[in-house]
This record gives sequence, structure tokens and C-alpha cells, in this order.
Amino acid sequence: MLQATIQNQEETLEQLAAAQKELGRPFEEEQKLQQLVTRQSEINFALEFKELQGQEIVMEDHVTSAAQEAEKDLETEI
Repeated sequence: MLQATIQNQEETLEQLAAAQKELGRPFEEEQKLQQLVTRQSEINFALEFKELQGQEIVMEDHVTSAAQEAEKDLETEI
């Protein structure tokens, strides 16, 4: 059991050394990541813009309907 624990500790120390070595290296896909993040932002903006346009159309329809109803009410009163 002691031997297994020592073996486990040695493996863990080797993994730690490898991880520390990786920390010093730059991220190889940084440029690709930035391109994808930029593209994602463009897509998000387009979707939000499209959604806002849809809300605008609904608002315009609501305002138009309300104006038409008010006009009908006025005609009925006259």
C-alpha cells in the first residue's frame, strides 16, 4: 500500500511538472479563437437586430390597430 501511494505521488508530480511546462507556452489556436469569437459576436448582433425589427413590426401593427379602433370609435360617436 505504501508503494502504491509513493507511485501515485510520483505520477502526480510528473503531471504537475508537465502542466507547469504547458503554462509557459502560448495558446496555439489563439488567432482562430479570436476569429470565431468575432464571428459569434456578429451573429449575435444580427440575431438581436432581427429580433428588434420583429418587435418593431409588432409595435407598428399594434399602434396601427389602436389608431384604426380609435377612428372607428370616433365615427360611431359622430
